[in-house]
Amino acid sequence: MDFNKSVVIPTLPQGKKLEINILETWGDMNYLGLTGIEIFDELGMPIEIHENQILAFPPDVNVLPGYGSDPRTIEKLVDGQYFTNDDLHVWLTPFTSGEDHQISINLGKFCRVSMIRIWNYNKSRIHSYRGAKLIHILLDGKTIFRGQIKKAPGNTKNPEDCCEIILFTEEDAILEMIDQNDWLNELDVAAEEFDNTQRITEFQGQLEERPMTATKKFSTTEIEELQF
Repeated sequence: MDFNKSVVIPTLPQGKKLEINILETWGDMNYLGLTGIEIFDELGMPIEIHENQILAFPPDVNVLPGYGSDPRTIEKLVDGQYFTNDDLHVWLTPFTSGEDHQISINLGKFCRVSMIRIWNYNKSRIHSYRGAKLIHILLDGKTIFRGQIKKAPGNTKNPEDCCEIILFTEEDAILEMIDQNDWLNELDVAAEEFDNTQRITEFQGQLEERPMTATKKFSTTEIEELQF
């Protein structure tokens, strides 16, 4: 497949069967992995996908000798835990250069797709090279995306660094609905509240520990540490 040829991303493509074929990893020659797949409809709502609606070939590392009960199976991609590096919430399968590595998702009904978010393999900085690089997405047999997705950093500092967003609409009303229904917004608010609370607590602790000015000479380093 020629990935140099451009593909026109369709507007709100409609279908029932979504297929993702992964052709390249970010460098690992033995394993391929992802952390999650999310799909939003034309109303900006996430499409609920159950574990019996997703399949992969090759299915997972349990097809290899010496495995058999490894938890990194395909249904973990739709278990709702995406911003993570926990082995209990990822998919890992053998990788063979030049061959197809296919994921098939039955959406349950005909849907118009407005956005797909793919969370790449994020176990660690080294293991992030197992993540998908070149992918081909089809909806009911028609290509809706073909190209490169970003490598995850191997940490959970910033969710936007760990996923690739593929939009199939430019309509402001739909984008606004996606934004309203996106669980990441709740995560951002919680992180901001935690950060503010932590900074206030740290500052209060510094005030309590600060001695009288007359009995303490602050070094330049200590002054910088008190600044926000």
